[in-house]
Amino acid sequence: MLVPEPTVRADAREHHTALVRECGVWFGRLSVVRGVPVGEALARCGGTDVGTATVAHVRECGINAYPDTLPVVVADEQDGWTLLLEPDGAHGTAAEGLDRLSAGTVAASVEWGDIDQESSLALAVDGRVLAGFASDRGTAPEGPDPDAVAPFVTGLDFDVPGGEEAALLVFIERVSGVRITAQWIGERHRAAALVARDAFEPAFPRTWLDAAAPEVAASLPGLGATERYATAAEAAAGACRDAGVTGTAALRLLEADAAALDERERARRRDELADLALELSRRVLVMRWRRCQPPDETLPIGERLRLRMAQRDTEPVAERALQAQAYALGAAAGSLADDPSDAVALALRNARLSERERQPRPRQCPKSVRPDA
Repeated sequence: MLVPEPTVRADAREHHTALVRECGVWFGRLSVVRGVPVGEALARCGGTDVGTATVAHVRECGINAYPDTLPVVVADEQDGWTLLLEPDGAHGTAAEGLDRLSAGTVAASVEWGDIDQESSLALAVDGRVLAGFASDRGTAPEGPDPDAVAPFVTGLDFDVPGGEEAALLVFIERVSGVRITAQWIGERHRAAALVARDAFEPAFPRTWLDAAAPEVAASLPGLGATERYATAAEAAAGACRDAGVTGTAALRLLEADAAALDERERARRRDELADLALELSRRVLVMRWRRCQPPDETLPIGERLRLRMAQRDTEPVAERALQAQAYALGAAAGSLADDPSDAVALALRNARLSERERQPRPRQCPKSVRPDA
């Protein structure tokens, strides 16, 4: 799979600088993938269809969802490339997901940094990220094939005050030939809520265990594989019971001794449980999206403000109960990890997240810490 020739337009920097000035920094990540239809691209990102929306619409729904999270991507196809824009954060199209997005083709992405994170870009071909760089490291590409990205960043200055955002957009245009416009930003596009498997499977589960349950982490070296799997299974079964995951096939998958299962059977059970957890999370996101739709713009502004505050103060009981079940199933899936120590870490982590979802959320700060106290 050949990397495309760069599309270099003389007015690219000027156009994108003006675009940023007019529209502001309106997203966390923008990705492009060649020859993949919108529906398939969204599926590769873990997207669940929620209809259509503008960028501003997605951002407002994210605000209305506070203190929940509502990661949504808008997608569109232009000139043989699919654009995936996440107005807030980087979830389904984050760098670690670019390999999935680029399977059998070419994909590129840029991520706008914030206070704690530098901006970055990456180029991937056929399921493999070739190169990229973060803006704090200058323009020296890094990766297994740094020369692959070099033609697309040549001459781009990321150090110009206020010019970093424009430079990232120029990179996307050079890779795909697609130019983002203010009109495109204002239009409605297909939208999908994002949920990723790593919501239940962080990359380094034992790092979490060391920090959150050091006493458990310290005890693991003294336990055999059978004992560690039993500990994980107990935590997962307790989480499922407390969250109301009862009378389902999911619980039967936990009945066998994980240490006695062969690797293939353990993986089969784990994947089945993980798929159940993901399906529940998708249902939660659809519920959240519907709850957080902006108020009717024809209403008086006072009424719209009242409705927005009501949205933010609503305790989404049904959503949280379903999410608690999703985390419980995530604990069950984690308890079948190939490494028994990872199984303990994943089961306990997801069990605690499930418990947190079941706890009432405070609607306001205690009087002693309120500014007007």
